[in-house]
Amino acid sequence: MQNADKVAATAVRQRFAEQHPDDWQILNKIGKDEVAVYFGSCDRVEDILHCLDVPVTMNPDAKKLEAKIIFVNCFGSYHQDLISHLARQVEASKWLVSSDWANGHLMAKAFPNKVQWTWRSTGD
Repeated sequence: MQNADKVAATAVRQRFAEQHPDDWQILNKIGKDEVAVYFGSCDRVEDILHCLDVPVTMNPDAKKLEAKIIFVNCFGSYHQDLISHLARQVEASKWLVSSDWANGHLMAKAFPNKVQWTWRSTGD
């Protein structure tokens, strides 16, 4: 999968450079403290970001989180403190990006009036 990730990252960077140079410039200026990733058991978004040369902070202390963009990989359960802190980050205009399985285990708990988990499989 690493080779596929690298090829995809190269294609994305090339397309940005050719068709969206302003976005390409922004991508190149992202600093380590601007992107946070929380480990999971299945997904590894940090590998994709690494291939894109986007620096990340792995599993930062949620109480001291400075990142503007937060990725949450798939995991079976999340500590309630993390869920609460990430919900507050979104309320403070941060971006929270999750995998599909994090929807029920994290997103639905963080935003109960906005996100609902159906408990149905996506069929993958």
